[in-house]
Amino acid sequence: MKRKLLFFKLCYKKLDKILKIEETRKKLFFFQLREQIKVLEISQRNLMEARDMQLGAKEFLENEVEKLQELLNLNEVHRLTRKYKLSLIIEQVTFI
Repeated sequence: MKRKLLFFKLCYKKLDKILKIEETRKKLFFFQLREQIKVLEISQRNLMEARDMQLGAKEFLENEVEKLQELLNLNEVHRLTRKYKLSLIIEQVTFI
């Protein structure tokens, strides 16, 4: 009887030790998962900020392109106007 009791005590201690080891492993696993989640959340925030900055830069560049296109069109109109005026002057001079 004592041998059985001793055997059960040893089994209990061994099982208890195994359970504690498993519990420690689980705690470590969940801790690591929480840390990975934190890292991923930070990465996600950084990516969102980078995306927002990229969208802002894109809008800025699109506005600048539009302004440059307007300036180019205006310069072309001025060039054609000067060319037309010169043609008129040349015509008047050759007519005289």
